[in-house]
Amino acid sequence: MLDSHYRTINGFQILVEREWIQFGHKFGDRYGHGVDSNDPNERSPVFLQWLDCIYQLMIQNETSFEFNEIFLRELAQHTYSCLYGTFLCNTDFERTTANLEKKTLGVWSLLNIQSTPFINSSFNKTIKEVLYPSCSIDNLRIWSVLYLCYMPVGSSERPSSTSTIQNENNNNDRQSTICESNGLPNLFKKMSRRRKRQDSNSTQRSVCIRFFI
Repeated sequence: MLDSHYRTINGFQILVEREWIQFGHKFGDRYGHGVDSNDPNERSPVFLQWLDCIYQLMIQNETSFEFNEIFLRELAQHTYSCLYGTFLCNTDFERTTANLEKKTLGVWSLLNIQSTPFINSSFNKTIKEVLYPSCSIDNLRIWSVLYLCYMPVGSSERPSSTSTIQNENNNNDRQSTICESNGLPNLFKKMSRRRKRQDSNSTQRSVCIRFFI
């Protein structure tokens, strides 16, 4: 909010690396990546909640960020996916001991190489002032491209920003693949199947009742 440099892709990468990864956020325990990370009391989506805060700030200031919400979504999903070494282990010491720098790729290799889909076309680099977020419930939105990625195409839920509309048409197939392959819970699919079975049973009971009446 204070320094516009951290609203650029490079600056945001530095911010995440310094304040979360190098500072020692326990990604292994918080997201269940570690070998001995079965304690439910250690689970906490703090980093995901922080990304959601960035998203809320972004949609209120659409011209102030170089990256868009697709960039944030990729970062959030790969926090769970275990496809990159960036979010494995609990500390930098553990990552160095495991030699993850040589054994795995960093998530930034994805976000920096394929930068075009992640750039906010409305970005105005001349904006340097401090951003003041609105915490009114009327100005808060659900992060639909992340939390509702299992919703069928053509639902009433629309993308939240102009930059998303421009990029989502080219990323629908890729988004579905990521949702299937990452470690985010498959709860939505299970609930959908369960609900369909329940609706089917309800319909059969209704037909039987009408028949006997």
